[in-house]
Amino acid sequence: MTRILFLTDLHGARGYLSALLERENDVDLVLLGGDITSFGGAEQAAAMINPLLSAYPAVRSVHGNVDLPGVLQWLESGGLSLHGRGEVLEELGIFGCGGSNPTPMRTPTEYPEATIAELMEAGLASVADAKVRVLVSHTPPFNTTVDRMFAGKNVGSTAVRDFLQNHPVDVCLCGHIHEAEGIERVGGAMVVNPGAFCSGRYAIIEVDGGQCRGELRQVQLGRRQRIRATVTGIAAKVVGYTRHRLGG
Repeated sequence: MTRILFLTDLHGARGYLSALLERENDVDLVLLGGDITSFGGAEQAAAMINPLLSAYPAVRSVHGNVDLPGVLQWLESGGLSLHGRGEVLEELGIFGCGGSNPTPMRTPTEYPEATIAELMEAGLASVADAKVRVLVSHTPPFNTTVDRMFAGKNVGSTAVRDFLQNHPVDVCLCGHIHEAEGIERVGGAMVVNPGAFCSGRYAIIEVDGGQCRGELRQVQLGRRQRIRATVTGIAAKVVGYTRHRLGG
């Protein structure tokens, strides 16, 4: 059996990371769904990912829409990126697509739906013969429970949904919409959005003999630590977005 730890929308939440490392020890592979930072670059991504590299046997990742271009470059230079590529690890064929479909916020890393489709096609081609195929996509499939915002609007990717309905994918791990945690099926794939890790949420995926099971979990912080993490996270997003829109 292979146990996968999936985190997405970390947004630099190092307090939750420390608590997670104490809780989850029996893990074979860590997959990250992007938004590792809040409008940060390679240095901020490294601060989040290096502790995971030290604690677990293997880590692979895509970047998110609020990660600056330096994050993808850092992931690629370290052999960690799944963006537009795939890799076979024993029975698993893992591949991915980072960034997001276009948003009204005009965040740093957004792609047209056609580009998202091309990136997923390229990744799947290199893992097509794997026993279990796992897509790591920052953005969730459109018109599902896992892409629905608080106000009820679905904002996921039509390309991801079409891909899952028309390709042999067993698991899709996604994020982007913090409040849309859940597990459902699209096509033949189990789709998992654990919610944002910057709120302590994550998922464990167990793969055994070709069978896949997902469980949503949450790590807790003390009240003072939780408030500090929330305030720090909001401040980082506001400052980062402001700098992004002002051109750095």
